[in-house]
Amino acid sequence: LAQLQAVIAQLPLGVAITDADHHIVLLNDEVERVWGEPVALGSDHRGPGTEGWPLERALETGEVTIGERRNVERDDGTRTLEISAAPVRDADGAIVSAVAILADVTRRSRAEENLRFLAKANELLVASLDWERTLAAIAELAVPALAGYLVIDLLDDEDELHWVVALHADPEKTELVRELRVQYPPTASTHPIQVVLRTGQPL
Repeated sequence: LAQLQAVIAQLPLGVAITDADHHIVLLNDEVERVWGEPVALGSDHRGPGTEGWPLERALETGEVTIGERRNVERDDGTRTLEISAAPVRDADGAIVSAVAILADVTRRSRAEENLRFLAKANELLVASLDWERTLAAIAELAVPALAGYLVIDLLDDEDELHWVVALHADPEKTELVRELRVQYPPTASTHPIQVVLRTGQPL
């Protein structure tokens, strides 16, 4: 057991081992870093919101899971975890334990989501000649995938600024976003939109 503990302590991934009754009997420090909360030896790994996760399935059904992604909410935001789990059997084939490996793939997941968004946006741009409808479709993809709310302003042929899309992740607040845009147009020279138009640089 000491040798096993020494090995998993050096791994750059979270490793947790349970007994047949779902109690954690061995884990490394990386588990708590990835999980984002304290994890105690002897505790039941099952908790609210984790029903049917890979480690539970490994113990209950003998299922082997590779790289299943699950989201957990923490104080610093939503984390995306990649979890692999497998049962450990005795000489008679009975499940006596299970092992899980956890990795925090939040950044990778967000990057993949951004790439999917860009690919879909490109499809919309190619498929439609109606640019206003295309922008509206792209905005619906972007909210809430990339932003809580989104307002798109364009310059017309006379260099007059007008908005063509205003959306909020909460549909009930979309109308509020539109009303605020009408009441407070970005006309001041210090407004971020005016600064971008003047400098040509993003903020």
